[in-house]
Amino acid sequence: MAKRTIRLLATATVLAAFVGAGQAGASDESSDLRSEVARLRAELGAVTAEQDALFEEAAARVERHQRSSAAQQMIIDIIANPAAFGGEDEVLDLLDDLAVPDATMDDVALGIADWRDAWQGTLFGAQADIQTWAKWMAEDGSIGGSLWTWSGDALNGAPFTLPGVDVSRYDENGRTISVVVYWPYEDAEVECVIYQGNEGCAVG
Repeated sequence: MAKRTIRLLATATVLAAFVGAGQAGASDESSDLRSEVARLRAELGAVTAEQDALFEEAAARVERHQRSSAAQQMIIDIIANPAAFGGEDEVLDLLDDLAVPDATMDDVALGIADWRDAWQGTLFGAQADIQTWAKWMAEDGSIGGSLWTWSGDALNGAPFTLPGVDVSRYDENGRTISVVVYWPYEDAEVECVIYQGNEGCAVG
């Protein structure tokens, strides 16, 4: 794109100089050259506008990526140590601020739930935390994901640990639109661990 712009600019400049230095008797040729210069200048303007639009689009992708990455990291920090961010309502309010109003969490084993309700059960219903050990974000910031370990108390009070992965979608402001949670176990095995802990279930 840059080489094409430079080439058009150089050609238009040379032709303009040639026309300006032309003889008065060569009016037909000068007219043709002026037309060619005008055409090249118009093409140069179109190329420049296209280049500017591409630069703006690239800048927007970078900014969206930065916003989504920052929001993703904030969620990771909160769920790693919820108590450090306040009580239950304070933590859930912070997580709400990082998502769109109708955000959802779709757990392939447990079903889909409202964003706030899902986090309430995940962090406080199980008295748990989530330690993230890998994350990724698409170049344009529209989708990301992470690998993590969810640890807490099962419904019977026994300890549990479950590894999982999520895939999240983000809006242009970096707020979460939806999350899908996947497990490396069968649905029944995940439910067993949540109710009874790892001991006695088919999950090591």
